[in-house]
Amino acid sequence: MLNWSAATDNSSSSSEITYNVYYSTTSQKQDFLNSNTSVTGATSITVSGLTAATTYYFVVRAKDTSGNEDFNTTEVSTTTLSAPDITPPVFSGLSTATAANDTTINLAWSAATDDVTPQANIEYDIYVATTTSAQNYTTASAVTSQGVIVYTLTGLTASTTYFIVVRARDGANNRDSNTIEKSATTTADTTAPTVVSTLPASGSTARPTGQVLTLQFSEAMNPATINATATDGTCSGGVHLKVGPGFTTCKG
Repeated sequence: MLNWSAATDNSSSSSEITYNVYYSTTSQKQDFLNSNTSVTGATSITVSGLTAATTYYFVVRAKDTSGNEDFNTTEVSTTTLSAPDITPPVFSGLSTATAANDTTINLAWSAATDDVTPQANIEYDIYVATTTSAQNYTTASAVTSQGVIVYTLTGLTASTTYFIVVRARDGANNRDSNTIEKSATTTADTTAPTVVSTLPASGSTARPTGQVLTLQFSEAMNPATINATATDGTCSGGVHLKVGPGFTTCKG
């Protein structure tokens, strides 16, 4: 908004005086033969239709009802604000998805570009589903660090096919909307679990009857797949195996 003090004239009242506004993007280059806008009887005006992030130089001149205009060249400058970034990055989507083992899949893509955010500051949201085209785009399964163009998904289930979409997001949180999907199937789990700790300790003897035996495995276990045998050759329910956060009673 431009503001000024009211002009005075020997024949026109203040409410009759017109103010012509001249502006240019270069200092002292206003075209005083053609005003850009004007207002009558006011001491302020809002100039619209300007270009974002641009410096403008303004001169305001008063004109009475007889058409007499003052010749002042008092210039005031201001710079318009930058336009909000509403444009998402340009991104070709996920390039490859390759299973590395039974729990991990390696992803790779070409860097996105953006009209404001540098490539080094673009982040990537990763969406994963076990059914094709079933990704939940409201919540990312994983988010990369800035500028990353490779990522490893971990903690997956063996012998499972995953369908993956990667989307680029700029510094203003504009996200591209590509639906390019790649799939990969984790390998079978061929590594047998091991017992990493026992309570009582392994090799303990002369333990009291009915004592609970706790075993901690190297990975999560399915109780239905555990076979346990007590040292005396029986398993009546007095031996317990720790499976993840819970316990299961061994079965004969």
